[in-house]
Amino acid sequence: MMEMQKQHPLALLEYMKAYQEDSSSVTICLALIRNFAITEQWGKSDHFLNRAIILDSSDDRIYRLMLSIGQYKNDSQIVERALRQLVIIHPQNAELWLGLAENFALAERWEEATESYLNAYQINDEFNEALFRAAEIYAFLEKWKKATKLFEEFLAIFPEDKDALFQLISIYYHTDKTKKMHKMIDNLDSLLVDNDNKLLIINDLIALKSFEPAEILLNRWNSEKESSLWYLFLGKIEMQNGNASQAKIHFETTLALEEDSSQVFLLHLIALEYANHEQYESAINMLERSLKIYPENVDVFSLLGNFYWKKDQIDQAILIWNRCLAIEPENFDCLFGLAVVYNDRNEFDKSDELYQILLELQPDNPTILNNFSYSMIQREINLEKALEMVEKALLKEPENPAFLDTIGWVYFKMGEIQKSLGYINLSLKYNESDPDVLIHKGKILSELGKTDAAKIFFEKALQIDPTKSDTLKGKP
Repeated sequence: MMEMQKQHPLALLEYMKAYQEDSSSVTICLALIRNFAITEQWGKSDHFLNRAIILDSSDDRIYRLMLSIGQYKNDSQIVERALRQLVIIHPQNAELWLGLAENFALAERWEEATESYLNAYQINDEFNEALFRAAEIYAFLEKWKKATKLFEEFLAIFPEDKDALFQLISIYYHTDKTKKMHKMIDNLDSLLVDNDNKLLIINDLIALKSFEPAEILLNRWNSEKESSLWYLFLGKIEMQNGNASQAKIHFETTLALEEDSSQVFLLHLIALEYANHEQYESAINMLERSLKIYPENVDVFSLLGNFYWKKDQIDQAILIWNRCLAIEPENFDCLFGLAVVYNDRNEFDKSDELYQILLELQPDNPTILNNFSYSMIQREINLEKALEMVEKALLKEPENPAFLDTIGWVYFKMGEIQKSLGYINLSLKYNESDPDVLIHKGKILSELGKTDAAKIFFEKALQIDPTKSDTLKGKP
């Protein structure tokens, strides 16, 4: 009754009394887990979860509650643990396999994701979306044979599915199956009558680097009239093909076909296209033109400052972001950009103040928590506070390699070398080519007296980024 009335502290007192009388009851443990979780007493909740598993590891109520807790905490490790146990208990439950697949996909564990998607589909062939997702992942991994088989199987069920058709067009293009590609293009062309859908398909094909079919469809669908978006896509294709001068001609034609008020959106898109190819000067030019039309567009200011930062024009980036803040003082992106550049310049009074403002705006933002933590670690100040912040960040993203590196490095600075090594190894498991993490591991191994092993990691870091030689000259 007390729990139903949301009087959880009182409910906990009663459940604890019941537990003292019968500590072998899974049902009482579940009640304790539930109420401790509601009051966010996670340590006690975990204790009774483990107790319940010891009492009866086959009781699916335990893992369904664990799953709810993991989803609430956005903790993919807890979610995975719960789903793994549930599919053992209910191996023919396709929904559980689908949930496990989605969890693997979010963690970019692609092989496990495809296996779980296919398990869901094999158990229940009404889960057609699982078949499509497995095929999509194989295509992303460029495992063309497997992707082709699954997409063809999907189209046998849904012969007019536009997404599957354009995916197969792309695969046939990349595997030089020209006749099949043209047949699929004809099939897709016969199904599409809406211009917006046509543009989306072309955009998707360009994103998949399927330039020939994109051009075929663009030319075919552009037979009646020319528009700004047609030229925009022609420009994107030329950019992808490395022909920037021809792309520029198409982009300028795009803009010439629109009035000033309609140009802002296109200028933004073209700027992003240039930036994707690291042509930041051209990207900046587009955004500066946009500001002449709408001089108080804070989204443009934010992006423009970022592009100046990418070009290492830091003073100009600071100027732009401050102009943005004069219009919108709590613009998160501009505050964040300034915090990063002031930290990089060792102007810590300014960066610390900005990080504090950012945390007031978004107290649980894992990136801000991690960045502020790492800044303090590098200065070897407030290490306990730094540890607390990165632990909070990891609750949100437990498999983020940057966050794992940060917590590993704070433990190193606190003298807990073995714990530090464990987190750094875990970071490298998710991203084995980050030079900073490789250097951190080298320094940990040096501290442990393993100089030969350390040298291997230092050399690997320098192969990836030769500029890190300055870092290696400094103290750990």
